[in-house]
Amino acid sequence: RCPTCGHEFAVDASGGVVPEGGEDRLRRVARAVFDELTAQAGGNAAEGVYYTGDYFTGLDNPKNQAFLAAMKKKFGADLKTPNALSEPEYDGVHAYAMAVEKAGGTDPDALIKALPAVVFNGPRGPVQMNKQHHAPLPIYLAQVQADGTTKVLKRFGLIDPGNQCPNLR
Repeated sequence: RCPTCGHEFAVDASGGVVPEGGEDRLRRVARAVFDELTAQAGGNAAEGVYYTGDYFTGLDNPKNQAFLAAMKKKFGADLKTPNALSEPEYDGVHAYAMAVEKAGGTDPDALIKALPAVVFNGPRGPVQMNKQHHAPLPIYLAQVQADGTTKVLKRFGLIDPGNQCPNLR
């Protein structure tokens, strides 16, 4: 159900919206724009949808539990579901703070050199910048449950982002 207008919908195999009375309850695969907020908004129409991501609130690790507790403490009832857009912000600020400490300040050249040496465990798992200044991400397969929550089914480990900046040395 759309949280704005209340219209009933389902999601088809291409990730498209199917109006009320259309395809229902088929196993579906969602595109990357699908996340936990979309799953909750879809209610039981989203049940069974499989999708991948690099962060889910249901990840069972101490860093994620601490992250969620801190978010709930700070935002209370106003907290929306943290997702693959908000959690990386946390990782980014944490990585920057660690790089500043390693570099001994905020000089951009020193930070650029320090970032690949930053390593920590965040809410979604291990975080480390590569020499190309991109972080390999943990990828997970999840499925929407009948109550709109998402269950992580499989962990694929860290996926290397590849050669993103060939001229960066």
